Amino acid sequence: MASVDGGRAILPVPEHRDGQLIVMDRPYQPGRLINDITDRREFDRYFEQSKIYKWPA
Repeated sequence: MASVDGGRAILPVPEHRDGQLIVMDRPYQPGRLINDITDRREFDRYFEQSKIYKWPA
């Protein structure tokens, strides 16, 4: 996990595959949960801005 924008969100660290940033569902779900538990409500916005592709979608 990586803290972004001064701790406003915590995102899973992606892998590079075929020129894309990819994160599997397994690290994605805990990352989302950590944000909810710690009252960070910006996960979706920051994840979308990161251009990380969630696999499987």
